[in-house]
Amino acid sequence: MSKRPKPSDGRKGQASIMEYIMLTFFILVVILGLLFFLSWWQFSQLGMEEHKINTEKVFFTARYVSSSPYFVKENSVFDDAKLTAAMNMGKNLCTRMESVFGYNWFIRIKVFDGDVEIPCSWSSYPDCNSWEFCTDTKDDRKSTSRILPVNIYRKISEQNGVGTMEVGIYI
Repeated sequence: MSKRPKPSDGRKGQASIMEYIMLTFFILVVILGLLFFLSWWQFSQLGMEEHKINTEKVFFTARYVSSSPYFVKENSVFDDAKLTAAMNMGKNLCTRMESVFGYNWFIRIKVFDGDVEIPCSWSSYPDCNSWEFCTDTKDDRKSTSRILPVNIYRKISEQNGVGTMEVGIYI
């Protein structure tokens, strides 16, 4: 006579197969979770590195502009006559300065001497208080910028004014 397998032996085999499948499934879930976490970590590190590089570009541009003889009377003191002359160059100034600053940069300088912002040009000089270089008013690109305090020498009154300089780059 042949021995018949006991019914409990089949259940034990089926239970061990289910344990093996559950363990395999759990290990796969852990591995996939780890891969997603590491991918997310890498992308966040790339984003932080890009932000750091953009900030360094902005500060380089600010440092160079505040010491450039085309814009300042002395180191870190802007000359309003030089700013007005440079602003009247328009887009030509931007193309000339691309070799120094790179592409897609902008600068806004404003003197705190009135409530109304009056853009400077030859016709409004010296009764003006703001200068913008390489900005595009209809451009809605994303940008990053920093606003820094500056001194502005007012040539006609021979006095220094206080203002801000916003330096930025388009991303």
